Amino acid sequence: MKKKRYLLAAVVVALFALACTAAAAEPEVEAPEQSAYLGDVEVMYVPEWDCYVITTETGSPAHEYVSTQVSAANATRANPEKETSKDFTHTMVDSAGNLIATLDVKVYGIYSQADGEAQITNITWRTTPTVSGMTFRKVLNGETGTLYVKYNQKEIGFTYRIYTNGTISRD
Repeated sequence: MKKKRYLLAAVVVALFALACTAAAAEPEVEAPEQSAYLGDVEVMYVPEWDCYVITTETGSPAHEYVSTQVSAANATRANPEKETSKDFTHTMVDSAGNLIATLDVKVYGIYSQADGEAQITNITWRTTPTVSGMTFRKVLNGETGTLYVKYNQKEIGFTYRIYTNGTISRD
């Protein structure tokens, strides 16, 4: 009986030591060649346009609760959906550092932690200055939404995702 206890204790100590050394090892992660994430700033080179796009996330998600009128008979039931939005700024500069445009994007969505669902409901945008020949289109598809920007006959897309906790991020 004592041998089993000592053997079990030795196995537990060995597993604990192995777990501690594995947690201390840092995994090597290679950054992508054409983009870098610097906190809330992402710098991405767009070869189609020969320019850089600098993306910043502004503000924090504002959670607005959806209120509805409920009859007394249904007073124990509540709508678990909440609304949220997030602002993004995409600054486009050419390879010489000259400003092409600043694209301010606002992504709207609804989410429900209770139901485990989330959906992008709208994407709005504004460019400063207005660039002739730059066109936009949006595609909403459940928890993702993409804003496509066409410039110099070439199109790129900015994809956004909403999670069931209300967080909106750029994919």
